[in-house]
Amino acid sequence: MTNQQTALSIEATEREVTGKKVKVLRRSGVTPSNLYGEGLESRSLQVATKDLEKVIHSGGRTSIVNLSVGKDSYQTLIREIQQHPVTREILHADFHQIDMQKRIQTQVSLRIIGEAPASRLPDALLNQLIFQVVVECLPASIPQFIEVDISSLIDFDMSILINDLELPEDLTIVGDNTQAIVRVGKSRVAAMDLRDTELDAEAAEVEDGAEEGAEEEGDQEDSSDDDEE
Repeated sequence: MTNQQTALSIEATEREVTGKKVKVLRRSGVTPSNLYGEGLESRSLQVATKDLEKVIHSGGRTSIVNLSVGKDSYQTLIREIQQHPVTREILHADFHQIDMQKRIQTQVSLRIIGEAPASRLPDALLNQLIFQVVVECLPASIPQFIEVDISSLIDFDMSILINDLELPEDLTIVGDNTQAIVRVGKSRVAAMDLRDTELDAEAAEVEDGAEEGAEEEGDQEDSSDDDEE
């Protein structure tokens, strides 16, 4: 199941400051950005950092963003956000104009819903292996997120695959659809205990086999002694 995106919008103005001087913009609460797209000349812009953070928090990384520049308006996706590696401050944002009539590929987040009965099993551990998928669809059909219902997971080693997702007909997943999104496993401690038990059992079998072999050899020697007598 998917959740349709909400309309987002942001205003931008032309940017004349470039190069290292953009640090002045950031200190004043403004983020440098660029607008580009097919058949569109790249434009250097700037947006209020607070407005950009609000749009991103509302799902702007995967939702259509209506970008206004004066009297012009563009339907865009935020294709790239540069952040400071330590402070996570937004340094730059790229807006990509899209054609609403052409199918595009973009990443969409996965959201876990429901409760897995297997989670109540002793030592059970639910592992989410994939957090995003690449989808292809018309821009207006891009979902805000895709729900992953885990209520069918009732035992160990069960999993939800990408193939198991319920998707609209006009939306397809790009990539390997056999990948597991969520899998039920055992906790590391339980897995180690199980492995130790298996190793002990194997050792016991080897020891029993050795004892049986020794007994057979002993019986053969006794038999030989009897024959000699």
